[in-house]
Amino acid sequence: MAALLQIANLRVTYPGAVSPLAGVALEVAAGEAVGVFGPSGAGKSTLLRSIPRLLPAGTRIEGTIRFDGMELLDQPESAMRRLRGRRVAYIPQAPAEALNPVLPVETQVAEVLRVHFPMARTALRAAVMERLVRYFPENAARIARAYPHELSGGERQRVVICQVLCASPSLLLADEPTSALDSVAQLDFLRLLRQTQEQTGMSLIFVSHDRAVLRFVTTRQVSL
Repeated sequence: MAALLQIANLRVTYPGAVSPLAGVALEVAAGEAVGVFGPSGAGKSTLLRSIPRLLPAGTRIEGTIRFDGMELLDQPESAMRRLRGRRVAYIPQAPAEALNPVLPVETQVAEVLRVHFPMARTALRAAVMERLVRYFPENAARIARAYPHELSGGERQRVVICQVLCASPSLLLADEPTSALDSVAQLDFLRLLRQTQEQTGMSLIFVSHDRAVLRFVTTRQVSL
């Protein structure tokens, strides 16, 4: 398989000369699911955030991050904004907390689609419902109208996956998204993520300090 992402000699230095990563290399093929293992403080989150350049202001990134033949470290911020969400998507830790508590689900999913695929209001609503049906085949209309606090933890997790993947990205970056879940919700989330990755053929980088989780959701694991 051809490489979708190639990282070489990556060094990240935060303001104050803190360097959690130095000389990191990673290659991910198109359609491949790769797990990154490491203890707390190993730089796992920094590695993921380096790819779409979501690090704090003043952070220095050196090396190579080549995505689909494009050197991301050379791109202007305007190009990165077009890339984020559309080609490279990111799931943070405790993803359900990233949902806006004062907006219904339909509006939150629509916001992502509107940024990347401008369309008329009727077409936008149809596109939102089409995507919600994929993850909530029996009650998509109820989920669309609901606010985050009206949903269960598992439902909120599914909304986040729907929101993050609604633009059909080529690469998904998952930053220990199950660390705040109980064992039942964690297993449901991992099954859904693995199924979605296999069905869509997107590439996945999943970071965790739990080797069992990585073995379940990825086909290859590396260590930091």
